[in-house]
Amino acid sequence: MIEQSRLKPPATIIVGEVVRLRNKLDWFERLPLFGQRIVITRAREQAGTLALRLRALGADAAELPSIEIRPTEDYSALDSAIANLGVYDWLIFTSANGVRFFSIGWIDRLTTCGRSAAASPR
Repeated sequence: MIEQSRLKPPATIIVGEVVRLRNKLDWFERLPLFGQRIVITRAREQAGTLALRLRALGADAAELPSIEIRPTEDYSALDSAIANLGVYDWLIFTSANGVRFFSIGWIDRLTTCGRSAAASPR
């Protein structure tokens, strides 16, 4: 039976009346993400909360940060865009991190470029 089931150590075999309780005790196997492996590639400081939530739903969540969020070393492209604000109609962010970094540093960059945060008429 062990060979047919391809059991490999470590393995636990349960015998006796307790086996009848399986349907009552298999709650973890009924979670919506049970058996799913999910790799979280968010920044290290942001991955933990998501991993906990996924594990609570039964997932095997692995944290593998593939990005690092930090200020840029070269602001020349941003400063050039600020110098030409009048040609833009929209400002589109592609992530919550972009919004956070923009909201933290935009007044500093405007000031550095000699601009004001006050809206100017077109």
